[in-house]
Parts: sequence; C-alpha cells; structure tokens
Amino acid sequence: MENPQDIFSSNGGCLSDIVIEKYLVESKESVSHVQLACSMQDCAFPLDGTELCIWNTKSPSHQLLILRGHHQPITAIAFGNKVNPLLICSASLDYVIMWNLDECREKVLQVFLLRTPNACGLEVRWAYSYLTWQTWKWKLLYITGTLCLLASLFGGKIAVLEIDPAALVRAQQCPGLRQSLSVPASSCVLPTSPLYLGIAEEKSTKAASGRRCAAQNVTKDQRLVFHSKVRSSGYASAPHVTMFSPKTNIKSEGKGSSRRRSSCVWEPYPVECAVLTKPGPQVAAAPTCTRVCCLQYSGDGQWLACGLSNHLSLVFGASLTGTPAVFSGHDGAVNTVCWSQDRRWLLSAAQDGTLRVWSARGAELALLLGRDMFSKPIQSAQFYYIDAFILLSSGPEFQLLKYHIDTCKDEMKRYKQKSKSKLICRLSTTGAVDVTSLSAVNDFYSHIVLAAGRNRTVEVFDLNAGCSAAVIAEAHSRPVHQICQNKGSSFTTQQPQAYNLFLTTAIGDGMRLWDLRTLRCERHFEGHPSRGYPCGIAFSPCGRFAACGAEDRHVCICILTVYKCLAVYKCRDSRLW
Repeated sequence: MENPQDIFSSNGGCLSDIVIEKYLVESKESVSHVQLACSMQDCAFPLDGTELCIWNTKSPSHQLLILRGHHQPITAIAFGNKVNPLLICSASLDYVIMWNLDECREKVLQVFLLRTPNACGLEVRWAYSYLTWQTWKWKLLYITGTLCLLASLFGGKIAVLEIDPAALVRAQQCPGLRQSLSVPASSCVLPTSPLYLGIAEEKSTKAASGRRCAAQNVTKDQRLVFHSKVRSSGYASAPHVTMFSPKTNIKSEGKGSSRRRSSCVWEPYPVECAVLTKPGPQVAAAPTCTRVCCLQYSGDGQWLACGLSNHLSLVFGASLTGTPAVFSGHDGAVNTVCWSQDRRWLLSAAQDGTLRVWSARGAELALLLGRDMFSKPIQSAQFYYIDAFILLSSGPEFQLLKYHIDTCKDEMKRYKQKSKSKLICRLSTTGAVDVTSLSAVNDFYSHIVLAAGRNRTVEVFDLNAGCSAAVIAEAHSRPVHQICQNKGSSFTTQQPQAYNLFLTTAIGDGMRLWDLRTLRCERHFEGHPSRGYPCGIAFSPCGRFAACGAEDRHVCICILTVYKCLAVYKCRDSRLW
C-alpha cells in the first residue's frame, strides 16, 4: 500500500454548470476492457495494470490506497454487499484476491488468495446492485447521488465527475441555452456575417442578368425598319424559297451520337454497396521518382487532379488513360489542389507561397495571388460556399477571400491580369498556433470551418457568427495533418446527420472519427503503419467507408459503423505514394 496523492490531479475550476471534474488519473495501461466497481462511498479501478486503486468519495482527504498483489493485469473488480466489513474482490490471470478495506486502511492487510488456472475471463459479481452504463467513448459507472466514474475506451484516463442533476434537467428543458453546431446550415446568413457578401452579390448579379435578358428579348423582336408602310424592307413578306426544312417525323432510338454528349454513363451510387475487392488501374504520375503530394476528383468524377513535388499539377481523365493536362508555373512542391463546384476552375497552392487559379479547359492561368500577400506559405486552400469565396490558411490564421475571374478574351492584353481578389475576413486560432489542416464544405451552403493547429487541437469556426465556436483539445497525440469531412456526393443521398461526421489523422496516432454535434471521438482506427510520414484519408461517396494510406504502400478500407478493417490493398508502384 502507498499514498498515491502525487498521481492525482484535482481540478479546482468548474468545467461547466453541469459537470465538475473532481479527480483525474492516467494509467499506463488501457482500462477499456476492465470491469470497474463502485460502492456507496468508494470507487475502485486498476492502475498501471496490476495495481488496485481505492478512492473514498465521502472523505476526499482520506488516505487513498493502492493495493498490490497481482502479477498480471486486473480484469474485474467488485465490491461486497456489506458495509461492515467492506470487502472488495479483484481478479486477474493469476489470482482472485479478496481485500478487507477497513483493515487495509489500518495497514493490517489481510489477503485471501484463490489460486485459479485462468481467471482472465471471470466476471466477479456480488449481490450488491449497481448501475453500469457503457457507451462508445466512455465506460461510465455511477458511484452515488451526483458522482460518477469514467474510464476512456481509447486510453488510460480515469476521471471522477460530480454532476448537478438540477442543472442537467434545466439544460435539457432549455435546449436554446446550449449552442448547437451542425455542418448543414439551419439558419439564414446574418447581415453581419462575412458570408453575407457572397449572398448579396449573387442576388444582385442574378437581378442584373435578368434585366439584361429582358431588355434583349424586347429588342430582338423588333424589325430593323420600324415603319410598317415601307414595303421595300421585305420583313413583312414570307420568303419565296425554303433552303432547308428539317424532318420532324423521325423517331429517335437513343443510339445516335452527339458532339456535346458525354461518354460517361450517369448512374446513382449504390448506398448499400460492398467494399471494393480489387484496386483500379494504376499509372505513373511522372517518368522519374516524383512524390504525389495531393489528389482530388472533380465533383462529377470525370477528372482527377494531382499536385506533384516537381512543381507541376496534372489532370487525368477518370480512366487514367491518355496524356494528362499539365499546369506549370509554381516554383515549389504543389501541396494543395482543389476543383470548383462547377468544375470550371482548378485551384493550386505550393510551397513557393503562391496560390493560382487555372482554367480547367485550357490550362491557362486565371488568377495569381503572390507570396507578398501572405506572411507564411499557404498550408491549405479551397473554394468555399459554392465557389463564392476562396478559403486558405497561412501561419496561425485562415483567410476568406472574395475573388473575381475575368473571362473576357483579349488577345492583345491576355498577359495583363484583370482577375482580382479581396480580403473579407481573417480569423486566428486559439493560442495563435500555425494551422496544419483546414476543411470546409463547398458543395452546399455551410457556415462551419474546421482548422487543426500545431498544438494538437481541432477548432471549429462559425463564419455565420464570424468567431470560434468550439475547441477540441488533445485531438491526437501529435498535430493533425489532415481533416476530411463527409461531404457526400451528387450521385447518392445521405441522412443530414451524416454530414456532421469528419475524420482526422496524425502521424503515429491512426485515424479518428468525430461527430461535430457532440465534439467527441466516435471511433479510433489503428493498425496501419504511419510513424514518420503523413498519409492521406478519404470518405467514400456513400459515407459508409473510410480509406487511409500507410507507409508500407498499402491502403486500408474501414467501415465506419464498426471498429474493423475490411480490406487492405497494396500499391505495386512506389512512385504513386
């Protein structure tokens, strides 16, 4: 026995009006599969695998006990149904030990050893009834009244929390008091929101174009000569000779070809699709050993853009056949490529500190943002709010830019850039740490922007309010290098709640699935090697699967509804990774 006061940390501040953290301890071994135990005054949990820790809830100043006797990790704990004497039983692979807590506190330890061949799977139960509630994230056990014991399923942290039932009831009865976050926008854009500029300009543009169309319709129906009495004009008489008369009685069988018809067969994506059984075609992105830094398909799946470390961006067809289109102009490795929602423009950002917007049809530069506009290199960039803005991160902040691309063709002045951009707002992360990854939805209107910081946090920004809405501390053991949201697809339909799921990954810490509404980790996927290099992650169009890369040139596909890896694919060519 020993006094473990030094391993406990008391939180004097109130986390909220509902929950107060009384004690927190971290074990070296995971406690995810250990049966916890509580009585009316005591709680018990294993510490570092083989040690049994006892904490008295009625008198926190009482000596905290650590009982030693097991040589194998403790798997089950249970209190006796009597108060005097108070007994507790612990089981491991080697022993089942019964402890008398009163005598242990008096430092007169009486231990009864029951030698068993295998007690690992034994679940120790006494007549004393207790309430257990297990969820995906925490294993929760009520101690008494307003206290509960929590143990993390994905780590070794154990916490004792004090819950105020009255405050909890008030929060449930008044949901408006608690701020709710969701990726699908549930309210209109506020006039004070930085996103309001895009909506206002879009409405004014549509109104102006409607007025022009109306004016054109009125003008084009007028004759060139407005005097009806002038017969020499020839506009009032029918033509004497018909040069061409199309045949209108031909029935089309749908077999004819058209120059404007796409070769792609548009089919809905099957929601209940099975996991992929084999990898698709592979092609070398460059003749030499060149690293592919980023990839993104266009919304219709027809084109694949990739950024390379040799300063080039390539666009392949969906079949990966033929010669790719080459976009050249950067002086550093291209770390970001992004398609616009209408697939007319391709955005690229590189380590040279510049951002470029290209015409996807002609591979021509349409907009250039130089390195003099940003204090640090651009880490992430994308189109946002259905192509109304450009969202990018540079250093500890991310910026929202309104842009205009001039589509007028003037061969005499084609080298003079008429496209322009305007800074709408900039927001910094909490603690002013550098942004390592940025994510937002562009396929539909959303106010939410997710940003990962160098301090291992994931921060949620609400651009409708123009401020930070929530911070997820210690999201990974290392800084997050990619955030991937479930953005869905135009070929399939998902429940609105599914768009609140997003993935994060960090070197050496696997992949985690989060829910924006609860800001909690729903799943933790491990097993794929990623110890020294950042590996990418992606959602399937149906939102049921997630893919993650690995350092051994494998791709792991996991189903998100269960903690299981379904398939592993190996890349035959190391130049693709």
